[in-house]
Amino acid sequence: RSDCRGVRLGLHEGAGYMNSASLVLQELRHRWLGALLGALVVSIAVALVVVSLALARAGEKETRLIQRDVGLNVLILSDKTDLADYWARGYSDHSIPAEYMERVHDQAVANRLVPLLKQRIEVAGVSVLLVGIEGERSKDGQVMKPVFGKVLASGQVVLGGAVARLLGVAPGDSLSILGHEAKVQACLAESGTVEDGTLYVSMADAQAWLGMAGRINEIQALECRCGEDVEDPLGLLREELAPLLPGTIVLRRQDAADARRDQRQLAEGTLALLSPLFVLLAGALIATLGA
Repeated sequence: RSDCRGVRLGLHEGAGYMNSASLVLQELRHRWLGALLGALVVSIAVALVVVSLALARAGEKETRLIQRDVGLNVLILSDKTDLADYWARGYSDHSIPAEYMERVHDQAVANRLVPLLKQRIEVAGVSVLLVGIEGERSKDGQVMKPVFGKVLASGQVVLGGAVARLLGVAPGDSLSILGHEAKVQACLAESGTVEDGTLYVSMADAQAWLGMAGRINEIQALECRCGEDVEDPLGLLREELAPLLPGTIVLRRQDAADARRDQRQLAEGTLALLSPLFVLLAGALIATLGA
């Protein structure tokens, strides 16, 4: 008997659900215009919130790209470097241990660190700046995307635009560098910068060809703490990095660093203004619907 009662109860509940659904459908048919407007208002409100989140993500990505194009703004060199000579020639005659790159994850003031080994050499009678390079390292130790978006394997070379033009070579050609054969992987477009006269190879090749195993002569990076509350960014960089990298000097490219800081603060300010505005507008639309 109880089983039958349970079956009857279940049937009644099912009928109740059907009746409720039927009532809702009848109401929608009777007030179709109001229902349509309500659905439209809710859709617009949701769309505003979604657009706000999408703008936040897009703005953050665009800011990172602009900051990247501004350039790395922190230089780490041997403290024996003659800075006047460095700015004139573009590289230091003094090196630091390559193992310093393993220490950079123990700090919080510099990111996207790139180890470099630079020296001016001659290739087929053309003076070029040889640069051994590896992928970027983040402050937490992660190895990031290679600088050219490609991995420079041993025996491969990327040429600046002016070097490629003067040497008359193209991708796929072979080139003799310090007595070693290398295959041209890519030729960069001329940019009107020092990069035009540069020849990039893997760090391992540069160290081997220059007889500088386990050494680099420059680290470039982006500063992390660049808010307005930091009164002395260079002092903060040196205070944090000096104990980790003894025998080095930390330099800050003021113009590039300030441009990066201004861009980040502009993006954050715009987002802080638009996001609450979109949310308030969405709320107002829903409130209007309920009125």
